Amino acid sequence: MKLTTPILAFALLALVACGSGNGEQAVPGNQVIKPSAGDSAWTTTSVDGVEISVPTTWQKTGPITPGRGAEMFTFQTETNSFGTRGGAQLMTLDNYQHKAADLVENITSEARAVAGAKEITETQLVWPGADDAWLVTYVAYPPSNGEIAPHPTEVLVLDLPGGGQAQATVTSLDEDFEPQHMHEILGTVTITET
Repeated sequence: MKLTTPILAFALLALVACGSGNGEQAVPGNQVIKPSAGDSAWTTTSVDGVEISVPTTWQKTGPITPGRGAEMFTFQTETNSFGTRGGAQLMTLDNYQHKAADLVENITSEARAVAGAKEITETQLVWPGADDAWLVTYVAYPPSNGEIAPHPTEVLVLDLPGGGQAQATVTSLDEDFEPQHMHEILGTVTITET
């Protein structure tokens, strides 16, 4: 079993277990991550009215339907020197039990407990079409092949109109990652149905 699977799986569990705001506000110029079109050569995938674009070399799996109205796709990169893979995940949930702000707390708690996460930040965002939006960033330090393999991770959580929720997660292979590369992928998350 690849290490990335448990890291992304705890995010799924947090969203499934937890289940009107700023959708029409302008995105602030100084916001840490902004919606963008991404690279025109990337592949776009849609899940229940939410899209994400990733590099075409990433292996796509899905749709996966873990239950309780959830549907997701995962995208994985090649294996690194630690024997692990990075990638992305886009998941939607028909109805949520907790709003994005509460889910963020669950995500950070799970990241600490399951993945030894440190350097955690939580930032409220403005996202077109979303009732509320949050970004969680952290570096997970789980063991891999007898060594510690740092995994910079970013999670975008969106409360959708009509009671749905979306969560996009990007995990990097490289401890010397450039946050901008992760931001570029999350920036492609678009709400296409409101």
